[in-house]
Amino acid sequence: RPSTRRPIPTTTTRRAPPATTRRPTTASPPLAKSAPISNATSANLFLCDFESDLEECKLRSGGTKWRKQKNTFDGVPNTYHATILDSRDQTEIFFENLINPPKSGIACLDFKYKKVSTGESMPLRVLAWPFKGKPGKVNILRDSPDTKTWIRAQITYRNIDNYFLVMLKSAGPPQRASRMYLAVDDVTIREGQCD
Repeated sequence: RPSTRRPIPTTTTRRAPPATTRRPTTASPPLAKSAPISNATSANLFLCDFESDLEECKLRSGGTKWRKQKNTFDGVPNTYHATILDSRDQTEIFFENLINPPKSGIACLDFKYKKVSTGESMPLRVLAWPFKGKPGKVNILRDSPDTKTWIRAQITYRNIDNYFLVMLKSAGPPQRASRMYLAVDDVTIREGQCD
């Protein structure tokens, strides 16, 4: 019988290392495909860099839609997902496929994001939502200094004992005529706690 324990998250954020820096309201779990699919290695439970159209990288979004974006930095192409939220807009994005639970019950979610607002900054909420369970939630408050700088986030989730999905949620700034830019790239989930 699956546990309904909530995954316990811990988080760290830091600017992405220069070598990888590239410039350029749901009440219940959303319906996700029940058969986990992953190109992950034994060390990784999930890996998605959005550079190709792999099955496990398929996303759904609600509210303000996220779009696949492409740009080039120093001649290297990059693909990621991004959205722009106007005042009081809401958005959420999640991977369609469920992810296998880590054997140890502990998983590290590692990804890059951009979050820039022209008004009051709103948090980027990151959830690990187990099948038939309650989500573990982390609010990321740190903003990027500009729309060209990626920030790396690492979140350790504990007590994961069932298939789960990863979701990101946010809202636009409360001030009129304000906007917030969000982008996400290079999502990896691996067994064990984050570095």
